[in-house]
Amino acid sequence: MKQIHEVVRELNIGEKDIQLYLDAYVDGELKVSKKADSLLANFIELLYTQMSAIRGTPFDSYTPGLGLGISNVTNASPIVVSVLNVNPTNWIGLPVYISQVEGNTAANGEWIISAAGFASPNGTITLQNSTGSGAYTRGGIADVYTTSAGLNRYYNNFQFNGIRVGRSSGSVTIVDKHLGANIGNGTSYQYLVYNSFIVSQDTADSVSAQVTTTQTYTNQSGATITVSEAGIYLAGLGNLTLCARDLIPGGIGVNNGATLTVNYRIKTVLGGTGGFLQTFMQQLYRQLSATTRTVMDITNTNRSYAQNTAFYFAAGPGGNSQPNVTNNSYPQTVGQNVGIVIGTDNTAVSMTDYALHAKIQHGSGAGQLYHHGVVFDPLFINYTNNTVSFNIIRLFENLSTGSVVIKEMGIYSGANEINNYSFYDVPYYMHCIERDALASPNWVTLNPGDIAKVTYKVQITL
Repeated sequence: MKQIHEVVRELNIGEKDIQLYLDAYVDGELKVSKKADSLLANFIELLYTQMSAIRGTPFDSYTPGLGLGISNVTNASPIVVSVLNVNPTNWIGLPVYISQVEGNTAANGEWIISAAGFASPNGTITLQNSTGSGAYTRGGIADVYTTSAGLNRYYNNFQFNGIRVGRSSGSVTIVDKHLGANIGNGTSYQYLVYNSFIVSQDTADSVSAQVTTTQTYTNQSGATITVSEAGIYLAGLGNLTLCARDLIPGGIGVNNGATLTVNYRIKTVLGGTGGFLQTFMQQLYRQLSATTRTVMDITNTNRSYAQNTAFYFAAGPGGNSQPNVTNNSYPQTVGQNVGIVIGTDNTAVSMTDYALHAKIQHGSGAGQLYHHGVVFDPLFINYTNNTVSFNIIRLFENLSTGSVVIKEMGIYSGANEINNYSFYDVPYYMHCIERDALASPNWVTLNPGDIAKVTYKVQITL
């Protein structure tokens, strides 16, 4: 009798398989070091869009302005906010988040911009249905964002746009779209000067790989500033998206003249049956840093990629068909090599693995399985449990006359070579970004006619 065997592997981002760490220093002295566990829905949305080639939209991204200075807030109905060094006349109808206004505190919060004006170099925005609560005294940050930018299929990138810090200790939720009280860039009251940020090249050992991002700030405001939160912003297609947010218990006092340094370390760790490999982190570094990086493909050949030409594309068709007919001269990208793959060798996983050890080929001959197409379930958000997830699913069918035993599984993702990026709709070379070796009790034996349903559940839980 034909049987369907189900195999499910959960990839926990922010917990086990991909981990995040936060370190903060003042004038070189370590003030906080913690496991962050705070990657947000926006990060998994970007990953989902690249892997699935499905157009998506971040849960909110900053296109017009982030961290705009405020010089005045009217005590009127509606409230009119003066913003520095920007022309906001095309922002009508967009959401704006106002924080840290003192005096007229009714302006703080989320609003819709109902009107805007401009008298060079500064502008004004009117907060819809607002009423002032008193005279403005000082302070204020305006973050203007959009929820309709959209992502342009799998060639969106993860370019690092810096670590921002803030003053709020409000709870973190999986769908946070901004810091609770963003600290502006400059020398004004309660501002920090944002210095250059860097992305250090990925490093790896036998069980882990890591990319470190660093941002420094100088306090030239004339007073001590308490930093109580930090977050990572990524950029793509002109949008800035908050992808991680962390609270700093008790805050960090940054005296006038002092330098604050914040590091985020993104780390893949092998555990249990396996996990994300060094190739995943190499691709992530290449995108975050917007620099060229060589990555080993499934034939043990180094491929050189630029930031804007490589992706985590894993939406493969069935069999040996090409995922796109634009260019079919690259045999690595046939359907059976794109997305979920399976094999017969359960040798322990190494961080430097570049392919399955014994991949099962597509077909109906001895030792082969028919590879159906890869399916991506829609992104699912559980607001109650602060969880965001999606499933990658593939069916493998035994059309041969003998049994086939599955002992390993993984994910192959595609990318374009730097010199051929004009054909960006087609991945040219494939990379094994994840591999699992199954213990013998978990081997799956497919007898003739049997089907294996293999699911990777990719999820973030705060």
